[in-house]
Formats: sequence, structure tokens, C-alpha cells
Amino acid sequence: MKNIEIKDPNPQLLKLFSYKEWRQRVRLYDDIFSPGTRGEYEWDLCNLPSSLKGKSFIDVGANDGMFSFLAEEKGAGSVKSVDLYVDENETNMNMMGGWPISRIKEIKKIKNSSIDVESCSIYDLQKLGQKYDVVFCGNVIAWLQNPLGALDQLCAITKEKLIIREDISPVKGKPVLEYVNNKDFTACSFNGNEEFYRSYLQARGFKKVEIVPVDEYKIFERRSADFKKYEIAKGVKVFSNPFSENDFVYSEKLQATGAALINGKYFLDKTGWVNQEDAKLLPDMVPVNPIKRKIFESRMRRNALNNCMIFAEK
Repeated sequence: MKNIEIKDPNPQLLKLFSYKEWRQRVRLYDDIFSPGTRGEYEWDLCNLPSSLKGKSFIDVGANDGMFSFLAEEKGAGSVKSVDLYVDENETNMNMMGGWPISRIKEIKKIKNSSIDVESCSIYDLQKLGQKYDVVFCGNVIAWLQNPLGALDQLCAITKEKLIIREDISPVKGKPVLEYVNNKDFTACSFNGNEEFYRSYLQARGFKKVEIVPVDEYKIFERRSADFKKYEIAKGVKVFSNPFSENDFVYSEKLQATGAALINGKYFLDKTGWVNQEDAKLLPDMVPVNPIKRKIFESRMRRNALNNCMIFAEK
């Protein structure tokens, strides 16, 4: 991981790097990113449009805004970012209880972006009072108690193209929307099969529906290359930001993913910043042995087969 030197951070950058938890890795400047684990390479690996010139775009379930900012960079005429945003800075970091709005707002200031950020339930999208040329919803449907209600809202606000990234049920032969017990009793998991999505979207006026598998192993490779796992010992100094030398607490022994290296300090997810020499790099999840690596890759690809992009056009 490349060490980035930032000598005179502005107040916005200082505040942004003081948050202890992130999801998305958003480009702030040339080689400076927010310390999330989901990278902008997912845009291309998910076959999202290379150009959105002049199009209106809405990112449903935007989180930290990575896809929203990328849509703006791809030339979108307007970008709307919606999620169950809440005002708390460090609480409710989950898909069901709300997402902190502070991160996307701080990034918007730093990037001098014109995206429009609004807290809105996926069940209330029509209340926004607008249709969008391109509607994008990434990995939201499976978390919902009422997936059909959500799909109806997505269809209703789509002017030209609806793009959904979601797990697809492997069941073949007839339209199926099945509930999968994912052993997490706080979350739902509804997976439709290909026949379900095709018949459902065609019945709502979409003339062309294409379903394309996502190469999740390629995403995993990029993610595991960028974000290593580290261990720190009890009593190590944990700083509130990478620019501080005296604002710290002492840690308990723990393991965490490192998602940035700035001024010689690693960002450890849900923890804070530690000096580079205090972070012990743990072995990679991917085996070094070529044969074991192939077996590992094969298993990973099998497990990821059902994550797909659904492209529906009016």
C-alpha cells in the first residue's frame, strides 16, 4: 500500500479522515481516497455505462456516494443520491437502520460536486416527483421485507434504463421470488430468479431485459490487493486521524482491515489510525501455492455465481 503524504490538510479533509468506519472508497483528489473497501473499479466490472452525458441519474442506496460521484464524472447532467440517511456520525452503520449522511456531504464539499443528496426510503421514490433517465440500485432488494413494493417504485421512476445489481436465485423453469434464510435474523434475503426479473420487468413496460453475471472474483482480487488485514498489540497508540501526533488512545489487541496509508499511519476499519510500524501484516486469505490458489479461486467463483447485473430498457 502506497504511503500518501499530506502536510497541510484542510478542515474538511481532517474531519473526513476522523470517521472510524467507511464502506466505499471514493476518490477525493488524484491518488487520495476515502478509506472504504468498495472501489471505483466496480463501475467497469459491473458493466455500468461508460458515458452518461446529459442523462439524469439516481443512485438508490447510495451509501458514501461512490457510484453517484462516478456518474457525475461520466457526464451525467444531474445526479440524485438517496439512502436512509441519518445525522449520526458513527452510529447506525448498517443497511437497515440508516446510513450516516455526514460522509457523502463532506466528500461533496471536497470534490465541489453538484450531486443532490436526500434521505428517502426506496418505498417512497415516487414522492421525489421526478423520473430519471438512468436508475441504479445496487444490492438493496435482498435486504428488504417488501421487495415487490421496492421494485414497483424503481420501475415507476425510470424513464429509459433501470440497472439493478442483485443476487439471483439459481432456480430455473418458472418465475420465482424466494426467501433465503441467511442466518442473520436482523436482515431479509429475497432472491428472484432470471425468469422472475424478466417477466416482472417486461410486464411493467421494459422491452429489453438483460441479466449479466458479475465477476465477483475479480472484485475480490482487487479488494484483497488494496486492503490487507493487520494485527495490533494491546497498548498501541490509536490516533483519531492521520495528521495527529498527540490525539490518541491505547488499544486492546485486535485485528482489522487496513484501507489507507497516510503520513505513515494505517487506517484500520472501525478502529482509527495507527503508526505503520505498530501494524503487523497478517497472511493473505488467498493461498500462495498455485494448486491451492486455483482451488480457492474455483470455490470463490462458485459462491459468487448468483450476483448479477440486471439491465432493463424501456
